[in-house]
Amino acid sequence: MHVHSVLSACCSRDNTVTNIVNMSKLLGTKFLGIADHNSCLNFPAVNELCLKEGIVAVPAMEVTTAEEIHVLCLFRDFLSAKALSDEIAANLPAYPIDERFYYPQCVTDGGDNLKFVVPDLLNLACHLDLYALEARTEELDGIIVPAHVDKQSASLLSVLGCVPDDLKTGCLEISRACPEELRLGLSRKYLLLESSDAHCLEDMCASDFYLELERNDIEGLFERLKNPVL
Repeated sequence: MHVHSVLSACCSRDNTVTNIVNMSKLLGTKFLGIADHNSCLNFPAVNELCLKEGIVAVPAMEVTTAEEIHVLCLFRDFLSAKALSDEIAANLPAYPIDERFYYPQCVTDGGDNLKFVVPDLLNLACHLDLYALEARTEELDGIIVPAHVDKQSASLLSVLGCVPDDLKTGCLEISRACPEELRLGLSRKYLLLESSDAHCLEDMCASDFYLELERNDIEGLFERLKNPVL
């Protein structure tokens, strides 16, 4: 549910859409979420390849809220994801990429051919705070999953110090390095997704996460995420 592509400025250039889908095939992945920073523009290319390999591509992005909390936004369809992606892009500050520190943000086709480069840095805090992001995502029939909540920066716990009781989501993402005590505590109330947050192909091999679904399609996934068994 959380893999970065060459659209993310901090991601390895090996994470082309072709390489990601081929690695997913080798790993036996059933669902693949390309969650680039504040954008879903590489989803069409990923989806094209996933359809050929029998993998369900999930429209996704990793949004940085106004509080600088990283949040996965997952959608049933690309048009809904793109509506949020476009809204965020229209409101981000224009901060040109400094290629001394970042890679170009590349939008490609299914053959890894460059379509265009996004010139301004995407990995910035957007105009939506956590609650506004949840509400907007819900309007688009999506779901938010606060990302890597156990990490020491850009996470829900590092910024707010807790998971607010009035947050509607029943899902949280943890990293593979999440301390066991924290994992057990969070699992009493939330469905925990262990994602790779892969910024290179090797990261995709590090997490091995399974989720039991009634149906192995996008509707089955959303039914599980929106109705977690607590």
